[in-house]
Amino acid sequence: VCRKLERRPVRGQSWSEEIGLETTEDGGDKPAGDGSCDEGAGRFLRAGSSAGHLSNGWVGDASAQGGSGLSDAGSLPTATPLSSCHGKDYWTESKVKQAAEFGVKLWQEGDRWRLLMSMAGLDDLLPEVAMKHFCTWLTKRLGDFKEANGPGPLRRCSAEIDFSNNGMSDESLWMLLESLAQFEVQAAVLKLYKNRISSPGVLALCEFIRNNKRAGPVHEIHISHNEVDDEAAIELCRTMKELKPRYPPRRAIEGMEGTHLVPVWVRLNQNKIRDPALVLKNLLAEGITSCAARSGCTPGKCSRSECPVLHLYLFTDQALPEKSSQDEDGKDDLQDSGEGFSEPKGQKKRSRNKKGGGDEVSA
Repeated sequence: VCRKLERRPVRGQSWSEEIGLETTEDGGDKPAGDGSCDEGAGRFLRAGSSAGHLSNGWVGDASAQGGSGLSDAGSLPTATPLSSCHGKDYWTESKVKQAAEFGVKLWQEGDRWRLLMSMAGLDDLLPEVAMKHFCTWLTKRLGDFKEANGPGPLRRCSAEIDFSNNGMSDESLWMLLESLAQFEVQAAVLKLYKNRISSPGVLALCEFIRNNKRAGPVHEIHISHNEVDDEAAIELCRTMKELKPRYPPRRAIEGMEGTHLVPVWVRLNQNKIRDPALVLKNLLAEGITSCAARSGCTPGKCSRSECPVLHLYLFTDQALPEKSSQDEDGKDDLQDSGEGFSEPKGQKKRSRNKKGGGDEVSA
């Protein structure tokens, strides 16, 4: 489904979190489990969830349970911090399986199945071998489930796929999307922020969206704090416009009956987009409508009378171009030439908040 990606070694980001805290997409802390659409690392379902019939782990062995794929609902283990830079030797097949069985949940909610992959914050630089093990595990489980239940449930499962805060590479993203496309999984919410995703990864995402047509549409793409450039951002937006009337998608809105058109909620802030204003101008010239409101809209609701294709939340907030040390000494001017990045003048280097995982910048 997606073409082979070129491996690109890119600088990663360290990450840590404390039990009971989650990191938001903007790097702040908040109490775990408040149900917001922008929740970050470590959000795990807990006992007492209103999700209906909830399996305590994966339910791929559906045939052993009368074909329902459900085990008795029970309490799930609480989230534990796993993040640090373990390296490829740490992520054995056994360790990946343990993390997957803890983080991947499938349950029935009314007449539909729901899928959640809470795989955020596993490693500062999650190696590709770990994703390979995960996709092998996932392919086996999805295959068992499809054999017992048919392809329909996965096509409309409104899956939330959370691999944020992992330093994930383009190659790893390609492997993940290929596995999801193989079983036509509806990836309704993609949380891929705080990774190392650049142009090849975005192109793989575009191909996934184009080719996974028998599954339900994507509703949210959280890909902030990566390495996406101007051209890749335009291509992602263009992909949505090309697939009209599939996009903007229809989805249920809380407090309203039926389904309604809602723009795809896209977080592309804090990337390597050099001229966000020009990108927006080019999108408009191509007839790609978007909303950039910072209040009054949510991932599930747009305040505009006519629904645009996209909501580009905080799009103009991009990573500041950094000056090199030579430039600060007056030896070179890399910022003007568009080459090289370092910390902006007048700011100290970013340090990681080891308690909550957020970025702290002191003047």
